[in-house]
Amino acid sequence: MGVSYSNPMNDEDELNKDVIGFNNKGNISFSLNKYCEALNSYEKAIELDANFAVSYHNKGLCLNALHEYRDAIHFFNTAIKLNPTYVNAFIGKGNSYYDLNEFDEAIRCFNYAIDLDSFNEISYYNLANCFHKLNRLDEAINCLNKAIELKPDYSLAYNNKGMILNDLKKYKEAIKCFDRAIEFDSNFSLAISNRIISLKNLNYNNINN
Repeated sequence: MGVSYSNPMNDEDELNKDVIGFNNKGNISFSLNKYCEALNSYEKAIELDANFAVSYHNKGLCLNALHEYRDAIHFFNTAIKLNPTYVNAFIGKGNSYYDLNEFDEAIRCFNYAIDLDSFNEISYYNLANCFHKLNRLDEAINCLNKAIELKPDYSLAYNNKGMILNDLKKYKEAIKCFDRAIEFDSNFSLAISNRIISLKNLNYNNINN
């Protein structure tokens, strides 16, 4: 049996390989919370190819993690300019606006993401967080229901739905949501704590009624 060889790469292929390599290196650093190292890698990728939208998106995520939200938005915008259908760039931009408490702008970004991909559960989850902050609780629950429909084991969505139901004093329904969150993630400490709170609220409500 003879050996096999990969096809030779031209200069453009070699450049793309290096760009992806720097992005992958940056992603590893990012996952280890080494944001300065990650930024350096993404910047090298951008230097090699100024038209590769992923590099700008990744740098935006990194800047967001460093709480440099305005700068992050700038890089998400660049990614979107290069690729107008880049769903994750709209989500990242929305998250930056959310962290700036600019919820109307965040909602606009997440709705753009949903228009581009109506099957992305993260967009609905993030949209629900905005509605929750604005006390638009029915809209928040509708978004969380959609996120759960798309991802039935979405423990974060169940937890957040439970928190809203607790705020609405629907303690039994809230407990059911926290149970589902814990079912899918047995180490979900926040859901466990929230369940205890709703249970206490339910018991208190029963004693006083």
